[in-house]
Amino acid sequence: SRLLPALGNPENEDYGWDAQKVSNMLHILQLIRTLVAPTNPQQITSSCQHACKQSGVLEELEEVLLASGIPADVLTEAINTIADLIRGNNDNQDQFSSVVAPMEPVRPVLVLLLISMVNDKQPFLLRCAVLYCVQSFLYKNNVGQKSIVDSLLPQQTEQVPEGEVSSGQLLCGGLFSSDPISNWLSSVAVAQVISESPEMKEEMLRVQLATQGGNAPMSLLVQSITVIQHNAALTTRLGLLQLMCVWVANCPPAVSCLLQVEGSVNFLMAQICSNEHDDTEKVANGLCAFLLGLCILYNNNTVSGLGQEDLVTLVEKRVGADTFLDKIADIPKHEGFNKALKSPQLRSTSINELIVDNLFCTLFRSLDNEITTVIVNRKTAAIMNGNQQLDASTQNAIENYKTFIREQDCKIKDYIEANQQYDAEYRNLQARYDELNNNLQLLRDQNAILQAQAMNAATSTANLAPPEIAPTPPRPPMQYLEPPSANQTQELESLKKQVEQQEEYIQELEARLNEEPASPPPQNGFPQPELKDSQAQTVTDPKALTNEMLRNQLDVLRALIMKKDSELLKIKNEMPLHTPQERDRFEDMFKTTLEIEAEKRKKAESLEIELKEQEIERLKAMHEVELDELRKDRNKVEAQLFKVQHELDDAKQYGTQKSKEAIAALESKLLTVKTELDEVKSQEPTASAAGISAAGISAAAAQEAVNAATSQLQAQVTSLKSDLETSKVALEDLRSEQEDLLVMLSDQEEKMAEYKAKLREVQIPVSDDEDNDVDNEDDLT
Repeated sequence: SRLLPALGNPENEDYGWDAQKVSNMLHILQLIRTLVAPTNPQQITSSCQHACKQSGVLEELEEVLLASGIPADVLTEAINTIADLIRGNNDNQDQFSSVVAPMEPVRPVLVLLLISMVNDKQPFLLRCAVLYCVQSFLYKNNVGQKSIVDSLLPQQTEQVPEGEVSSGQLLCGGLFSSDPISNWLSSVAVAQVISESPEMKEEMLRVQLATQGGNAPMSLLVQSITVIQHNAALTTRLGLLQLMCVWVANCPPAVSCLLQVEGSVNFLMAQICSNEHDDTEKVANGLCAFLLGLCILYNNNTVSGLGQEDLVTLVEKRVGADTFLDKIADIPKHEGFNKALKSPQLRSTSINELIVDNLFCTLFRSLDNEITTVIVNRKTAAIMNGNQQLDASTQNAIENYKTFIREQDCKIKDYIEANQQYDAEYRNLQARYDELNNNLQLLRDQNAILQAQAMNAATSTANLAPPEIAPTPPRPPMQYLEPPSANQTQELESLKKQVEQQEEYIQELEARLNEEPASPPPQNGFPQPELKDSQAQTVTDPKALTNEMLRNQLDVLRALIMKKDSELLKIKNEMPLHTPQERDRFEDMFKTTLEIEAEKRKKAESLEIELKEQEIERLKAMHEVELDELRKDRNKVEAQLFKVQHELDDAKQYGTQKSKEAIAALESKLLTVKTELDEVKSQEPTASAAGISAAGISAAAAQEAVNAATSQLQAQVTSLKSDLETSKVALEDLRSEQEDLLVMLSDQEEKMAEYKAKLREVQIPVSDDEDNDVDNEDDLT
């Protein structure tokens, strides 16, 4: 209800439509269209349409539609707004259909709109808006569709009063007029009438059109095919081909009627076989291929020689299946197809953009794959043709295929279950394998530790053994880990044997080193008897020899290790400087993991800082370039502003001076004429008749001179007034240009302020000179 005062009654305006009022009206209409846009959720759109009807917004817009003196752009947007308000809403559609124009004879508003659509003198955008309004009125409106179809049927055309025209007659007249735009728009409107009902398509087959020369009437479908074959206008062919595709889809009788037209199939095949390089011509050829594919898909095999299999064979022999499908694939490749698919409203600005409509795009998306299936697999479309009865062999084959598919499904399920079981077993085995690898590594580590302990014990015993050593108690047996399980590998067994052998050897060495050379240790608490010198010598010599040999080996090993250490230290000191890569490769061997990770983090941080600095430099350079461009634009706008200001001042001064001079001249002439007239009137008549007649003649001549001078002065005053009005108009234009330049300058300043704010956000300093420039610009404005 708040929008009603803004819409108002346009016929009550005293001062017409200025630029501000037009702008306000366009914004209000855009607001209403946003509420009821078809792209919104259906529930929201329906509720907004109902609210606009209850509040009277729809009624006010209908008054705007019927008013006079409305600007073309406002009227176009009002028609588009009404289309959105009535699209898919039967209540609003009924109200719209009941609106009539206040004229004689009385005509519905739909008829007036169709008259404007097929009139080539109307603006192109207005005609496109009328088409969208007609499509919205027919969308999901069975009553409206039936009324248009009934107006074309023979029994209905006789009931139309003389001098009146119906909506169906206007559409048929637009289909076959000489204007290609009217042909295309009318084709799309008729396609919307029959697109939602196969019954409407069959009823349209009964429409008969009169022909020239007194020939027999011709059906609408036959006349359309004839125009397609003989009309060279590309826009006309595109519109009628779309109408034919919508007509034959899901309508086998229409397919039969089309195939019976003489030369129709040959024309379609010729168009498909032609090689065109223009994108729009490719779309036309693709429409011919799509129309032939629909004839194959919905063929009920009633036309001899042109059944479904016959047409498929013809396509394969003359064109080829791949070429045929490529022609169909050229349709969605065009930019106009994608543009029309996005919105039900036609958004074209010229005749070159009239390619396809949203209704056809939706139909193409739904049937493209089915046509491809029929052509590639050569399968019959019995279900689509309405012939659902199949023979016994076909039924048996279908049942066999179903049984085979069920068996395959069962096998696939079994395979999936077995695969899951095998996957679980594999994961368990993988976990067991990892566990055994861990145990093996643990045993290897323990073996290495034991070997190191044995070597350390042998070395320390050889160095620290005194001449008399107390007998060491027997070494307790080594504590081994639990014996491996039966599932462990032979490598574990071999490692165990090696460890036992090394332990035995170590025990034997320790026992030899710990034996006392002079007297043996007491046994059972009683001292042993002393041996003779010969016996001691024979016992001690081998032990001493073994001990000495072990010490010599130990000394040699120590000397060798010291030598290797000195060589390693020398090589390390004499090693030259290497590149960073070689240094990292060798030096990382002596660093811990934490040090390496710290160096990596440090390098990553330095690299990130460097990248950020490079990005800041790039942004700074880019913003500098944009600022330079803005400065150039600002200087250019300022120059234009100064120029306009000077021109405005000159025009004001010139107009004022000229008007003053003209008014002064006219006033002086007027005073002179008045003075002469007073002098003539002040003269008294003489006594003689001749004198009276002469005086009368001179007075009449003076009166005529005064009248002539007065008319001349009036003409001059009128011309001066017209010049003054022209100067005022020029002055208003200059003022509007000045306002536009000021708006452009303010936009430039806002952009510069935004760029400077962005520069400050990335910590790029902005000089004071640039801020001063902004202040100077504010002073100028």
